[in-house]
Amino acid sequence: MLKHRGIAFKLVFLILVSDAAILALVFGYSYRVSRQIIEKEIREDARCLVGSTVNRMDAVLLPVERVAENLAWVLEAAPPLTEEELKYLLRAVVEKNSDIYGAAIALEPHAFSGESACLAPYFCKGEGRLKFACLSSHSYQHERWDWYRIPKEGGRPVWSEPYYDRGGGDILMATYSVPFFQTVSGGKRFMGVVTADISLSWLTDIVSSIKIAESGYAFLVTKKGGYVAHPRTDLVLKKTIFDEAKARNDADLHKIGTAMAEGKSGFSHLTSMVTNKECWIAYEPLTSSDWSLGVLFPQDELSTDIRRLNHVVWGLSLIGILLLAGVIIMIAG
Repeated sequence: MLKHRGIAFKLVFLILVSDAAILALVFGYSYRVSRQIIEKEIREDARCLVGSTVNRMDAVLLPVERVAENLAWVLEAAPPLTEEELKYLLRAVVEKNSDIYGAAIALEPHAFSGESACLAPYFCKGEGRLKFACLSSHSYQHERWDWYRIPKEGGRPVWSEPYYDRGGGDILMATYSVPFFQTVSGGKRFMGVVTADISLSWLTDIVSSIKIAESGYAFLVTKKGGYVAHPRTDLVLKKTIFDEAKARNDADLHKIGTAMAEGKSGFSHLTSMVTNKECWIAYEPLTSSDWSLGVLFPQDELSTDIRRLNHVVWGLSLIGILLLAGVIIMIAG
């Protein structure tokens, strides 16, 4: 093709092709390194953001756990209390702890020799005053609820899955339940459960306050994968992260959900459940419970600056090549 061409054309063609090849190699290497640097910075920022948010949640949840555990210890160490004394303790717990929405002492039926009109007294906040409810009533029946049944069967404190406490607190909440026992003939006899409730509204506020670029967001799941907080409010109480993974046929989401349910920390790629965009996700478990926080970072939005820089570099390179071509043509002529 160059055999019958003039010297000017040959010089322009060969030099420009060589320059273009060199620029492409340099540009490709620069783009790859820039992407790696950005991803490293996002990974570090994600670790800091997720860690600080988890600490904010733990700062509330851990004291709530301690209150319930201490109250259970008092009930185990003290002589059997009357119904009025139990109510006095509960009222004081709810009044003095701003982060606790409600608290109950639910007794095992027939565990006490004395008769009590209410086996599960409960106090909670509402409309600027404390409200009382008896959770052992026929309409509520505390023995059938998970917050009572699971710690009774497992013999250890647990956080419940999110639920709407109809007939008790009448809000969306989660409950920390601590079983307490009585030593009988060298063994332990189950006596009941102490509970401390938290309203999920403040958790939702914390999670929804996390904004990454335009479409990044955070979500909180339980050990079973149930959503405690999510931008899609239709998922809370109704779907799990595994339900979403199955519906979307998303193996990556299922893998991440499994890791979060197992209390692991990580950073990986994921397609957003809200925007369907490619994202990075950072996740970390809470110290105070079996829940886990995930934060999504949109790749395209966080890579906007590097793409803009690449466009500028390509534009300047094209201008440079055209100027070089003009100079070569002048010299060759």
